[in-house]
Amino acid sequence: MKRHTVILLLMVVFSCKVPQGKIEIDRVQIDFGDILLGQTVSDSVNIRNVGNSTVTVMAFPDCGCTIIDEGKIQLQPGENDGFRFSFSPGVSGFVQQKILLESSDLSENQLILLTAFVKTSED
Repeated sequence: MKRHTVILLLMVVFSCKVPQGKIEIDRVQIDFGDILLGQTVSDSVNIRNVGNSTVTVMAFPDCGCTIIDEGKIQLQPGENDGFRFSFSPGVSGFVQQKILLESSDLSENQLILLTAFVKTSED
């Protein structure tokens, strides 16, 4: 009898859906192509909450050459928003930087990869 009660209790616990936000990002890599040294380029990533609970997302660039307009957003279920950022590499050649997205949706953190080839002249 006790065993049946425990099994029934476990079945009920595992069948319950826990409210949880879940994010989807429209793209995780942005290639700016060829840009000039000292040039600032801008873009954005869109994020959607496909879960059933509110989710908070924070963005952290890995260098001072990337500036994020607003580093924290909160999304209700079904809501869409994003991060706008500017990128101004200070070195020439192939440049690769990252923006870390941390969210309260309990999944792994996400990385947005920014790449560009920075030239010193228009040639």
